Amino acid sequence: SDEIGEVSTGVKLLIKNLPSSFTQEDFTQLLSAWTAHSNFTYFVPGSTSTNKNTLSRGWINLTSKDHLERFNQEINGKVLSPEKEKKQYTLVVEVAPQQKVPREVPASARTTRVPTIDKDRGYMEFLEQLNAPKIITL
Repeated sequence: SDEIGEVSTGVKLLIKNLPSSFTQEDFTQLLSAWTAHSNFTYFVPGSTSTNKNTLSRGWINLTSKDHLERFNQEINGKVLSPEKEKKQYTLVVEVAPQQKVPREVPASARTTRVPTIDKDRGYMEFLEQLNAPKIITL
C-alpha cells in the first residue's frame, strides 16, 4: 500500500444524483442493508446556495464483487422524493474511477509531537528575534 490508499479487493462505487438536501444520516440509512458487505463509505453533501444547486454524492466500497449485481439492482434507478422538495431524483450507480480506499493509520504511527511547537527551541528563538526591538540606522 502507498500513502494515498490501497487498492480495494472488492469494488468502489459512486452513487450520483442524491438530493442536495440529503444528509449523512440519510445516506447511512440508504446503505444500511449494505454495511455488512462494505468496508468504506463516504458522503459529500450537496449545496443549495442561491446561484448553484449541487447534488449530493456518495461512495461505497463493496468487499466482494459478488454483491455488485444485487447492489446495482437495488440502488441504481431508485427514485427518491424528499419531503422538502417537489422534485424526484433517480439515483445513478457507477464504478468509481479511483478504486483506492483510504487506509487506516494505526495509533502507533500517529505523531506524538502535536502540539509541541511551543517547546521547540528553534521556534522560541524565532519568536525572540521577531519580537526583539528593531534598530534602525540612518
